[in-house]
Amino acid sequence: MVKKLVWAASLLAAASPALAQTSPRELVEMTDFSGLAASPDGRWLLYRRERPSTVSGRIETGWYIVAGDGTSPPRFLGDGGPASWNGTGLVEPGAAQWAPDSERFYVRAMIRGAAGLWEGRPDGAFAPYLIGDADIERFAVSAAGSLIYETGPSRAAIERAEEAERDDGILVDGRVDLAQTLFRGAIIAGRPASQRLNGDWFDREALLAKMPRRVQARLIATGEDRLATAEEAALLTAARRPN
Repeated sequence: MVKKLVWAASLLAAASPALAQTSPRELVEMTDFSGLAASPDGRWLLYRRERPSTVSGRIETGWYIVAGDGTSPPRFLGDGGPASWNGTGLVEPGAAQWAPDSERFYVRAMIRGAAGLWEGRPDGAFAPYLIGDADIERFAVSAAGSLIYETGPSRAAIERAEEAERDDGILVDGRVDLAQTLFRGAIIAGRPASQRLNGDWFDREALLAKMPRRVQARLIATGEDRLATAEEAALLTAARRPN
């Protein structure tokens, strides 16, 4: 027993210099990864880096691509914007999808207050693809080469609803969590927003979460938009919308 204690103490003594060199800032700014997506041909991997910043006070994200065989280092694609939290307080993971031919990919990013889709290619191109007055909440790519995406109320409509509650008063009912700031006490899609309890324990949702959503399909080859079919809309069930 004494030998075991001496052995453990020697390990702690050896580790203490390294621990002493770790600053509080380094502990706070530890990096996480999410949104891993492999190309259909297996040649490429996409992922999102998430790192808290003691300067901005946000969890800043960025998208990267790396060869699936590990023959080249990861390459930075572009900014993913600030991270969001879900209704239970966990960071929403990154969302990425590949086209069936592995020649293009799509990621959801929150840039300058708008949550939209960005298109990239393994050769290095990365640019805005689909950004409108309403945030894209969920998306998927079909085997037929269509991009299915869901949008909620416009950002302007959400802001008006939140401000109307602030000005007219908030009814405290079963959906109101008094432990949370009622007016824009959460971060949704990278911005301060109001939330309400959704009835699933302490999970929360956006103020206008129960309003109807619009689900559309865009043919990747031509850029033509139309309403999604029921079969296409079903592809979104695996992707949870931000709340």
